[in-house]
Amino acid sequence: MDEFLRKSLLYDYYNGLLTPKQREVYELYYHNDMSLSEIAESGLTTPQAVSDMLKRVDRLLEKYEASLTLAKNREIVKQKLEEVEKLVDNDNTNEINKLLSQILDLV
Repeated sequence: MDEFLRKSLLYDYYNGLLTPKQREVYELYYHNDMSLSEIAESGLTTPQAVSDMLKRVDRLLEKYEASLTLAKNREIVKQKLEEVEKLVDNDNTNEINKLLSQILDLV
């Protein structure tokens, strides 16, 4: 998974655990494509402070993922559902039931 997509996915899962200021800076940078200087000017701070906050938020998001594994489990469930979809086409009931049990264990 590419780095930007991973950051976006982690943000989608864990942004509620961030402070409002962290969410604002992260969204301005990643979603609104603003530069560090532009963000700093709007918040009366320095580009270095904005950069530090973005790094801190990235570390927090990775820490949350390491503990909660929501993004990882999503990928596993997606893969298993794709396998189920293929098995349905072949009418392989035993394998489908096995995969569905594995999916249910994840959620």
